[in-house]
Amino acid sequence: MPKVPENVGIGNTTFRRPWRIPIGLRVLEELIQAYPFNKKTSDNFEKDLNEKLIKNGVVESEKPSAWNGRKFLANCIQFGFIAIRPDKKKDQYKLNNKNLDEKIVEIIKKYPEIKMNTKPYSLTPLGKMLKNTDSDGKELTAEQKDIFLKSMFYHKQPSPAQKYSSSYDGETFYPLKLYIDIIIELKKKKMEPHITPSEMAVIVNDYKTNSIENIISEIIDFRSRFKKQKGFERILAKRWFENKKRNVQYETATAYMDTNFAAAISTGLFTKKGKKLIFVEEKKHICELISNHQYPYENEDDLEYLKNLWLGDLLPFEDKNLLKNEAKNIIKKLEKEHKIKPSIVINKVTSNDELKKAYYRSKDQYSILQEIDYYKDQKNRANEILKLLNDIQSSKQEILIDNEILKAEPHHLEWIVWRIFLAINNIHNEIKSTRNFPVDDNFIASHHAKSGVEDMFFEFENYVLNVEPSFKTGRSQIKDESEPVFFHCAKKNLEFPNKPVYSLFVGNKKIETELLNYFSKSHYDQKDNLISANILPITFRQLHDIFKYLFIDKQSLDPILFKEILDQCLKKKDKLDAISWGNHIEKTISNYTLNNKLI
Repeated sequence: MPKVPENVGIGNTTFRRPWRIPIGLRVLEELIQAYPFNKKTSDNFEKDLNEKLIKNGVVESEKPSAWNGRKFLANCIQFGFIAIRPDKKKDQYKLNNKNLDEKIVEIIKKYPEIKMNTKPYSLTPLGKMLKNTDSDGKELTAEQKDIFLKSMFYHKQPSPAQKYSSSYDGETFYPLKLYIDIIIELKKKKMEPHITPSEMAVIVNDYKTNSIENIISEIIDFRSRFKKQKGFERILAKRWFENKKRNVQYETATAYMDTNFAAAISTGLFTKKGKKLIFVEEKKHICELISNHQYPYENEDDLEYLKNLWLGDLLPFEDKNLLKNEAKNIIKKLEKEHKIKPSIVINKVTSNDELKKAYYRSKDQYSILQEIDYYKDQKNRANEILKLLNDIQSSKQEILIDNEILKAEPHHLEWIVWRIFLAINNIHNEIKSTRNFPVDDNFIASHHAKSGVEDMFFEFENYVLNVEPSFKTGRSQIKDESEPVFFHCAKKNLEFPNKPVYSLFVGNKKIETELLNYFSKSHYDQKDNLISANILPITFRQLHDIFKYLFIDKQSLDPILFKEILDQCLKKKDKLDAISWGNHIEKTISNYTLNNKLI
């Protein structure tokens, strides 16, 4: 039985990385094709889906039973990518005499323009569009963002795709329009036009309304009190939330905030500045169009709502002039900033589909080229990077990003270390492939690297290098970093048989002796092959000293100099015990950075 949520949530916390959903939809569609829904319980289906999602890497959390399957279905239903949950009779889905979902059959009968299968959880036209896209496993493409925008434009609560308890007597509201209206109104009131994580968690998500008057008033009050008190915003936010005496924990409210931020950013209309949700500059006109759109708050029946959510048609405000301007604007940016000539000529006979495709291709090409420019610029940012590296070693671990002081998180650490090696330049692999974590529009990490792969990978002319930084200390450093780092390096040995492969593990304050011991030895793989790996464990401070010497003092961008340090530190690892090897690493780095002398 649905409940009335204490806090508004979009999607769910199990699927915070939207670029994995296309793979999940392909897995789901394959499972549905021959699935005997009439012979198995609903729990059977969710368990089978759970297993396939884990096997295909759609989820990292290996929850038992039907957990991931149930969460994935609920997530995709809310976004309109799959049909709504069928009614159940006991533990089985309620189907017609042809074993088809009665609800889908009813909708298609009324709206034959919806072309989709009629088995339970079949992919909608919008879901098929997303399923047929490719993702690099890091960020959404321009086309994928457009699909999420179609979804979020229509997404309302409560709805047939996200039901509330029958006891709910409040408003029907559209979260995307709500966020847009809040930021626009804040700007009108000469306030900073953004929504902070705390404001989303303890204020915005607390209201289930399309009226922003009370929300704006509370945000103004919250910001006023925050200015008057010392300390972190989240401390005030927690007290603020607890004073409301809700039936959920503050941590739950912040989890909903995270998914709502992700849903907003997935549309391509929003990005983050520091941790604040803001408009993407070039998309402000779209935000204004959505703000002015007259939504059918009370006059839309359930089937009409699902039809609009599922179809994936052009949005009501997307006429040909708008599409043409969108495509022309990004093409102009490519020509002006990167001297790239357009591959399509836009004229009166260019179709809407062609305009969309031109925009998608050009936008993705522009993002790639912008990241290359970002990479090239890092050699000029040595002092900025060094300060970040200094700050992240402090007791507070506070760093300045976009003029905002933030408590450093694992993805910030990965981003700072990534920039160090980008500054070397002379990288031979594609710049996007140097990182396994996603970045925002300003190329700041938005999430830590996915599991199962190295955090960063750099190919130079004479060697290749994995880099794996971590805040972890003590037993967790040993337990969580030893085997993954070793086997990521071993895997690269197989991929690059003609180049020496190194891994650099960067740890906080101290490298545990047992981790040194583990990295100094060879280990057996699952096929009983004895393998070794060139892994150098160093601390943030040691990396700081190397970077300062090479880039500030010596002003050298030669990766060979870094390789010399790697080789000298690894030179005696087979002959020394763990403690002695750690001392050797410290002495080698100190001698080199202070005296330019390797021992």
